[in-house]
Amino acid sequence: KKLEIDDLGTYKVYKFKMLDIGKIFPKLQMRLYARKLEKSFKKYLKDNKFPDVIHAEVTLPAGYACAKLGKKYNIPVLVTEHSSNYYQYFKGDNKEFGDYVLSNTLFSTVSRYMKDELSLSCCEIIPNIVDVGVFNKKRYKRGATLRLVVVAGFRNGKNLDDIIKGMDVLVHKRNMNVHLDMVGDGYLMPYLKEMVDNYELNKYVTFLGRKTKEEVAEILSCNDIYIIASDTETFCIPGIEALASGTVIVSTRCKGPEEYIDSSCGKFYKVHDIEDMCDKIIEVYKSLDKYDLKHLRSVAEKYSMDNVSNKAISIYESMLKDKNKAH
Repeated sequence: KKLEIDDLGTYKVYKFKMLDIGKIFPKLQMRLYARKLEKSFKKYLKDNKFPDVIHAEVTLPAGYACAKLGKKYNIPVLVTEHSSNYYQYFKGDNKEFGDYVLSNTLFSTVSRYMKDELSLSCCEIIPNIVDVGVFNKKRYKRGATLRLVVVAGFRNGKNLDDIIKGMDVLVHKRNMNVHLDMVGDGYLMPYLKEMVDNYELNKYVTFLGRKTKEEVAEILSCNDIYIIASDTETFCIPGIEALASGTVIVSTRCKGPEEYIDSSCGKFYKVHDIEDMCDKIIEVYKSLDKYDLKHLRSVAEKYSMDNVSNKAISIYESMLKDKNKAH
């Protein structure tokens, strides 16, 4: 079926399937997508009340299609951009559609650095929601082994190979009693496993695969330091999940996480600088008892469902007021 409706209890998801011709005819694909989304919207209207606001979670194609819907049906549209590659939406074949979004919606990002780089006069910040309550687990009793953890997609940009190189230095050069849990999967899994084998780290690194949110919470509560090695992160949800779990962070300066990590939550190191990474891990390890569990969790609480949804609702209400003023 072209149209599918998933009933998730408190709401329904309307999905209209279409061919992906974007790589061959990108502009045609964008216009077809907008038409298909309107078909889904019309089906939605048969079953539901007329919406007050439309909220798209990516600039293209959804933001463009929603901007067209908003203009046609006189509905205010909010767009939230999450991607670290957001520049792709405002250049080349995408430029006319990205510019249309900026001109016909209220634009928002998940972090301040994105807002600053986009240099938009009217841009809101709506962070990602983290279900912090799930991660409020009892902390394990620390032993003699320093336990490190990373939760990520095994793909380029996350620099998980840097973390394995760091483990090689910690184990074989600095003679530390250390273990690394790697949670996630992706196309780099075979390469990373081969690295671990070549560095003779099989006893010190465990690949745990993809896990549920509840399982991730349990794993984080059993580790000492969470590692972020990325080039760029718009937000990095697992970083907030780590803080909610009471886990201190050692991270690269990769933009998004810099908004919630400071000296009370962990330390930063230079991207791709393995020795600097190891230095910071050891510095944090020596001071682990000085980090306040309640403070770590209070930082994460800023991104709770209640706090972020209240921010979004206040923006919706201001959009509706502006709409009413215009009439």
